[in-house]
Amino acid sequence: MHGNLVGMNDDYPSSEIAVSAENHLAVASELKSALSLTPFSLANFLGNAYGMVLVFPKDRTWIPERKQPGTVNQTRVVLSGHENLRYRAKDNPFEFLGSHK
Repeated sequence: MHGNLVGMNDDYPSSEIAVSAENHLAVASELKSALSLTPFSLANFLGNAYGMVLVFPKDRTWIPERKQPGTVNQTRVVLSGHENLRYRAKDNPFEFLGSHK
């Protein structure tokens, strides 16, 4: 991934985003193709040191406290430097959009 992950109004820039999905490995595979990402360490950890997308199974407890299960939530991610990008996850309420910034 080239560029950075950026919040919708640029108030919350981030280099990592995690999403939960019903079939996390299938979604990770779709994201890999749609965003031209490479696996970082596992099939569901995509990107590099400058930007990561983590795709976890729904209901997996979150590290480090391992108390709260992951939920599937509506999420919109804007990737700077990817002007023509648009990916909407099938059967999951999140999308990745490109920005010219």
